[in-house]
Order: sequence, then structure tokens, then C-alpha cells
Amino acid sequence: MLSKLLRCVAVCVVVSISGCGSAPVKRDEIAGNYLKQAEEKRQASDIYNFSSYVDRALYQSNGAEKVKAYFAITPAARKSFKDFQIGICSEVSSPQEANIKLGNLMSLSKDDILTSMEISECSALIEKQVIDGNLNGKVAFDLGDNTDAFPILKNSPHIELIVNRTIKHLQENKSNSRPVTQLMAYIEKGGVGSPLAKKVSPLLSSMNIKRSEFESVAKVYPDFVRMRMEMTPTRVFTQFKNADRLLSDDIQTLLKNKFDKVQWVTTSDENTVTLNIDRLRNDERVIPESAQTITYGFFDVNIVYASLYMPKNASYLYDIITGGAQIEYGYEVTAFKGGKKIFDDVARGRVGGESSRCQNQRVQNVFGGVSPANFVANDDMQRRCSSNSTVSIDRLRNEVLTYIVSVVGSIPEIKEMQELN
Repeated sequence: MLSKLLRCVAVCVVVSISGCGSAPVKRDEIAGNYLKQAEEKRQASDIYNFSSYVDRALYQSNGAEKVKAYFAITPAARKSFKDFQIGICSEVSSPQEANIKLGNLMSLSKDDILTSMEISECSALIEKQVIDGNLNGKVAFDLGDNTDAFPILKNSPHIELIVNRTIKHLQENKSNSRPVTQLMAYIEKGGVGSPLAKKVSPLLSSMNIKRSEFESVAKVYPDFVRMRMEMTPTRVFTQFKNADRLLSDDIQTLLKNKFDKVQWVTTSDENTVTLNIDRLRNDERVIPESAQTITYGFFDVNIVYASLYMPKNASYLYDIITGGAQIEYGYEVTAFKGGKKIFDDVARGRVGGESSRCQNQRVQNVFGGVSPANFVANDDMQRRCSSNSTVSIDRLRNEVLTYIVSVVGSIPEIKEMQELN
């Protein structure tokens, strides 16, 4: 019986690997297979996925020829694809999306999938979205975005909007690309004595200029860079309230490691930032671990494993250990300089979760004998044990301290000094 079962398993494995006897798909057939799926989606009126499969076909080496042949014998499919492309050209929400969609159009033009008239229609729709969106802010370009495909954006009133938006993004740290170099190049082109150069000069201190950007800024504002390089590092004196020695030492260590450009001092004067951290709440709760034994009968276990590793009518057992931890916290963070409060915030919230793990897998025969089990019994066990997780109170404490440190990093003097370097 066992030999027959093993032969059955072997056959199942072979069939699984070979794809039930089907031959592997050849590379030059991939595009055709995508188009078959595209037609199925079109017949089901699922135009989004229809177009997606056509796009996948176009990415193949012989995709353009296959798509053109498909469209030639199925004009309705070509119309559906064209209409879908026109539809997506009518919806642009970001500069990046505009450039991507225009690039896709150029590929369709190169492969002769759409006519020049259709390409022009789509391009005009994208350009209209870009022009209107740049004016109303819905497609907000700044100098870090590529405008080569939209030359109208280099003229008034667009360029003025783009420059002002760039300044605002730098002030708010909203531009991922931080186009400081592009902004300085634009100002330099107009002249260091231009109205724009004079307008930007007093705004530089609010634009979060970093040391790595000094070279670009110095071409237009050398005095600003010289002054920033000569700046005295921010000095911070930290005080703790309602915190034990271990907690205050842990926070101080994290602060020094995180903000290494700041001078952390042990005395305060009128030029020093005094940082106060007051523990308002720190309630820790640990859920004791408990064990639950799960038992499967012989016929509930995967038939192959049961036949190979379990005596007849034996049971499979294992233990699920559950527990957890939670911290509810609140810390007031304030900062003073020269007797004036410059920062006030509260770091508060709740962290925690449940832990679960499976252990002590074993097989117990009908006479009570027990032996270790080194296999997963069935899908139910796989589901229960696949998400083993551990939540420790020490890890949660570190999460709380990390969040407190992030709030401290929002203090303007500390943030500016750290970003400067």
C-alpha cells in the first residue's frame, strides 16, 4: 500500500512540474497569448484589462507586429484600444504622469499602433491638462520637473508660477528632488541683480538649504553661504521631568546619535536651547502567555504525511502560545531660548500587539506514546502558524523613545542645524 502511495505522489510531482503535460510557451508566442487574453477581456467588456494585455503584448520583441495584425482582423478591438488611450490622455494628475503618458504615446506612434492624427489628438489632451493644471495647481510643476515636452511652460505666466512653487516647495520640504540647483541656475540666468534674485535673497533662510547645496547657492548668494558656514552649532541643554534615570539616559543617548550636528551641553545660557521632556503618561501592560493545544485526527492530516510518518489512528498535536504587550504613552516636549518658548508639542499614542507562535509539534499514538513531528499537518495548521509574531515590551519601549526623538527633531533650531549638515 505504501509503495503504491509513494508512486502516486511521484506521479503527482511529475505532473505538477511539467504543467500537466503541456509544452512550455515559446518566446515568440508570448505576445499572441497576451492578445488572446486581451480579446477575452474585451468580450467581457473589461476594457481596462483588455488594454493592459495589449500593452503587455507590445512589450514583447514581436509585439508590435502581432498587435497590428490583431487590430487588422478585429477593428472593434482597435477602436476600443484607441478610445481607452484617448480617455487616459484626458486625465493627468501630476507632472510625472504627464511625461509618462506622453512617452507611451511616442512608443505607440513609433510602432504605428495609432495614426499620427490620433497621436496628435491624445497629445493635445495631455498638453491641455498640463497647461490648465499648472495654472490651477492640479498638475503642479516645479523646476525639478522635466518640462522639455511642454515648451509653453517656459513662458509667462507659467514660468513665474513654477519658480514661486519651487520656492514654496523648498520652504515646506515638499519637493522630493529639492531643485535648488535648478532654481539657482534660473536666477543666475536672469542676473544676480534681477528682481527675482532680490526677492529670493531674504527667503533663503527658510528654504532648508543643506551643506551639499552650498556650491550651487554660492554662485548667486556667496554671502549667505559664507554666513551659514560660519554659523555656531546649536547648543541644547536637556531637562527631564517625571522620568527615571534609565529613561532619561536612553533618550539622551538616542538624541546624541540622531542629531550629531547639535552640541548637547550640561549647562544653559540665553543662547542655549533648553529642551524639556515631561513624562505625562507611560502605562505598560503585558499580557501573560497562554498555551492552547490543537489536535488533529489521523484523517485530518495531509494524507501523504499521515501515511509516511504516523501510526494508524494516531493524532497530531501542537501548542499555540499567545501573549502580547501594550504601552500607552504621553510626553510633553517643549523648548525655550532666551526666555521665550519656541516649541510645544505632545508625543502621545499607543503601541503594542499580540504575539503568537507554534511549538511542540508531536504525534501521539493510540497507546499514549509520543514522538516529535517535523512536518506541517495540514492547511489549517499552515494558516495558524504562518504568521508567527513576537511582541516584546523592550521593543515597544524603543518605539516610544524613537517617536519622542522624532518630535524633538521638529524643533526649528535642531532641525535647521541637522539639515544644514
